Amino acid sequence: MFGLQRWFTDQVANTNVPNSWSQQVTFGWGAGGSVLLPVIPKLLELQGSILYGQGVGRFTSSQVPDAVIGPNGALTPVTALSFMVGAVAHPFAGNDVYAYFGQDKTSANAWTVAGTQGGWGNPNFVNNGCVNQDLAGGTLGAYNTPFAGFTCTFDVEKAEEFTIGVWQDLYKGDMGRVRAGAQYQYVRLAAFQGVPTGAGTSNQGLTVNNNIAFFSLRYYPFN
Repeated sequence: MFGLQRWFTDQVANTNVPNSWSQQVTFGWGAGGSVLLPVIPKLLELQGSILYGQGVGRFTSSQVPDAVIGPNGALTPVTALSFMVGAVAHPFAGNDVYAYFGQDKTSANAWTVAGTQGGWGNPNFVNNGCVNQDLAGGTLGAYNTPFAGFTCTFDVEKAEEFTIGVWQDLYKGDMGRVRAGAQYQYVRLAAFQGVPTGAGTSNQGLTVNNNIAFFSLRYYPFN
């Protein structure tokens, strides 16, 4: 088990009062733990880890934000939950089969002051341009940005991944070891739902899905 504490500091000025700089300090914290269980010795291991707290984003696998600027200019920690569970099996000599699932999730930390929207995951943010990209113009134009009149805030609500794979020894002897591997990953990224605008994509918590496959051949000399 483990715990952590952090302090977020920034300098804030009141635009209505000249030379009114002040230092704002906000406290952040986190707690979590991890476990590795040899359920069946030499045949099956289970593992898991978890982290929860405010301002712990940089300690997660997907690097969700630590803090955002609050309505008074002070940094406000973002609450996040990160966890992973997995299993590794060794059904026969020279073979390893593994599977993992993990998720990093943030909680909304939004505010509205005098019509100004801010914070993280604000339901009044607009995401209608996130999947309506302008692919013209190259690097000097609008390439890979939303069309004119569209907006893409895309505050990430959660990132999650499932992966499964296998390693198999092809050779193990005096000359070392040769292993072949294959792995499949499914990665999903979801944004907080924004305000409907009547244009562009519907704001339903935009989702980005990725399917990834890996194939490996490795040689370990003198192993």
